[in-house]
Amino acid sequence: MRADALPEQEPGDLVAAVYAAAERVPDNPAITGPGKTARWPGGRAPLAGKTISYRQLVDGIEATATRLRNDGFGTGERMLFSVRPSPAAFILALGAVRAGGIGCFHRSRDRPFPLPRPGRFGRPPDGPRPSRFFTR
Repeated sequence: MRADALPEQEPGDLVAAVYAAAERVPDNPAITGPGKTARWPGGRAPLAGKTISYRQLVDGIEATATRLRNDGFGTGERMLFSVRPSPAAFILALGAVRAGGIGCFHRSRDRPFPLPRPGRFGRPPDGPRPSRFFTR
């Protein structure tokens, strides 16, 4: 579905707000990821994180939502996210919502959680039960 074909959204809908901003100011910065620190013997310096525009953000959301739908992810399904903060992680989260899904975020330092291994899938003993796992 193209941005101009979005259905009516409820107030407070983050995806709709991003698409509206992309219509108004497509080349403006939308998200900047966390920076890093370059280190070398005797010094260090901050490095800026990656910045993407609203156009790039919407294009990424659409591509992600389309791929997820094509892979069988759909309305009402849950996705567990265990990702580092970045523009790509934000695109994945909003792409899942755009595809009709529900995002469940997980921070491994909050509580132990067995991430999936080849041939095995872990899940929290209580709380949300994801139907898809994405890690990065």
